[in-house]
Amino acid sequence: MLYKKFSYFLALAALLAATLAGIRAQSVSPSHPSIPIGAAYIALNSSHVNPSESSVIRAFVPTGSVNPKCLATLGDSNFAQAGNVIYCVPREPSGLGKGVVAVIFFPGIPPNDLVANITIFQEGALHYGTPVLCNVEGC
Repeated sequence: MLYKKFSYFLALAALLAATLAGIRAQSVSPSHPSIPIGAAYIALNSSHVNPSESSVIRAFVPTGSVNPKCLATLGDSNFAQAGNVIYCVPREPSGLGKGVVAVIFFPGIPPNDLVANITIFQEGALHYGTPVLCNVEGC
């Protein structure tokens, strides 16, 4: 008799567990939660095009660090073309402090109303300041 009651109890517990698992599987949870990595979305424009290299952006982004581990990717742009190349390098140009220079090579001369957004990450960055044209010594 005790064995029979215990069997019913186990069956009921299994049914309840299966029901709760199904309910949890249907509940709404954050879609693809992520851990912030410390990247920044930076807006660049035609003021960052180096006048001596008419098809190259050299934008200095102050970060407070010269760590060589940096990544840069192109985002939205009104001049996206096959052949655009981007990279970043740590620099400490005269009068600008420590940070990274984002360099974008365009296959042609960009328009005067250029918009080129990038995502940038530098290991050890303390902040991401306003980008400026980098055409001073040390760029």
